[in-house]
Amino acid sequence: MRRPVETGETAAETARRQAGAERQHLAGALHDQIGPLLFAIAAGTQRARALHGDDVVELHRTLERISEQVLEASDRMRDILAGSAPADPGEAVPSAIDRDLTDLRTRSSLGTQLIVRGSARRLTAQQERAVLACARQGLHNVEKHSGATQVVVTLTYSPGSVTLVVLDDGRGIDPGTVLAAVPEGRNRWGFVSMVREAEQNGGEISLRDVDGGAALRLRLPT
Repeated sequence: MRRPVETGETAAETARRQAGAERQHLAGALHDQIGPLLFAIAAGTQRARALHGDDVVELHRTLERISEQVLEASDRMRDILAGSAPADPGEAVPSAIDRDLTDLRTRSSLGTQLIVRGSARRLTAQQERAVLACARQGLHNVEKHSGATQVVVTLTYSPGSVTLVVLDDGRGIDPGTVLAAVPEGRNRWGFVSMVREAEQNGGEISLRDVDGGAALRLRLPT
């Protein structure tokens, strides 16, 4: 009779390790997909409160956007809990990012711009999820942490790769901030999830100071 392969790990230990990995994945997905929406809803609510009855038309529009964002958060939560992709693979990347920038510009004082270089093309579902997740997390970080007035997203389609750059004119990177595969010290879940998306697609990601701001760069082979 064949002897079982010795792994040095009991069944209980394996189950605990797998459960920990699943919790980490779920936490990252919730942070990436639900966190930015909740922040946008809170910002919209503050704007609605500030408007009071002074501009009924704009107040109506703001409340409609909040309602749409609540429904979207509910849909994304359902997708996450069902084990679905955290970003909709059916969306073309440039149009999805352009819509996110429009939403950002509408609810904040940020100036936004999307630049597409090369011939835009459909990527695999996994690659599109990675680019969209990193773009959305990057925009969330700019809105919440940077103090920027402008953000420019550049998508570059080359024959063998696609590159995403999120560039802002804010205060730059906090000292001690490191892109890492596990949360440690000052690292935020957003940084962890972006590194994970890059690594799972064989790509590379960096975050660096530039003159008068910060640049997040993701490059994926295609």
